[in-house]
Amino acid sequence: VDFAYALGDSSSSAVQYGRKSILCEALQPGYSSPSSASPSAAGEAPHDELALAALFANYTRHAWGNEYFSSCFYNSSCMATATEGPVAQSARSWYWMKCAHLGYLQTAPQQGLSTRPRQLTAARLIEQCAYIFGAGAPLVTPATVEQFNAKFGGGSLAGESRIFEVDYSDDPWKMASSAELVRRDVWPLSLDQPFMLLTCDGWLVPRWG
Repeated sequence: VDFAYALGDSSSSAVQYGRKSILCEALQPGYSSPSSASPSAAGEAPHDELALAALFANYTRHAWGNEYFSSCFYNSSCMATATEGPVAQSARSWYWMKCAHLGYLQTAPQQGLSTRPRQLTAARLIEQCAYIFGAGAPLVTPATVEQFNAKFGGGSLAGESRIFEVDYSDDPWKMASSAELVRRDVWPLSLDQPFMLLTCDGWLVPRWG
């Protein structure tokens, strides 16, 4: 799980934290190479997978440094014992929040394109949570998610209005919202629920209704 998690974060973090140009420039040769254009069969990976893996490895090393995969954030054993200090105050706290409260587990879709390995299922990520915090930890479940949404509103925003939202067309987190809020094209917007979309080509698209 640790290695798969790090692979997914290597690309998504670049988008999330404003470094998408580094990602795109580094991977561009893979899109123009003969191997990437000629898969061995429909739906299968290109023949020269080692070359593409090397391309991604070089990008990761350039973007995040040589120690990226060995950091405590991508080492469940380290995270399990890091109960004090900088790691506990940042990374381990985030793991606790997602494992026990919000459940933002960042799973991979099982069909279609994905920047995250398909091994990152909800079940495997919950297993990782149990390994880090112990089998008796109060981990997130569908029931606790339902309780959380009932308390704080979920897609209904707890009945509140005049909440200004900003979103980005390529934001890897946007699907953490409810389906209703993501489907902006069918959501009746107004001054009570203003929304602004920033698209990946730099244009601002204010949506007022």
